[in-house]
Amino acid sequence: MHGTDPADELAVATRLRREHPAALVSAALGQARLRQRAAAKFGAADARRMFFTPHGVEQSTRASVAAYRAARLTQAGVTSLADLCCGIGGDAIAL
Repeated sequence: MHGTDPADELAVATRLRREHPAALVSAALGQARLRQRAAAKFGAADARRMFFTPHGVEQSTRASVAAYRAARLTQAGVTSLADLCCGIGGDAIAL
């Protein structure tokens, strides 16, 4: 729904609610908005395959930072690692 006029978004939501439960439509549209925001951090391809919460997007590591950290670990010879940070997986994608 990137760049969508609010009136168009309302029309889409109205049409979807005719065939699907309102809670499901609301969740799907909310996820679409969060993925738009997350694309700036992860790139569109990765953002499309992830699920987000508002806090998760705000607090997640940018892809460029995650790639830097992954490169440092590789340079240090690390071959095994457990990502136990309980985030949304931004660092894990780079690993």
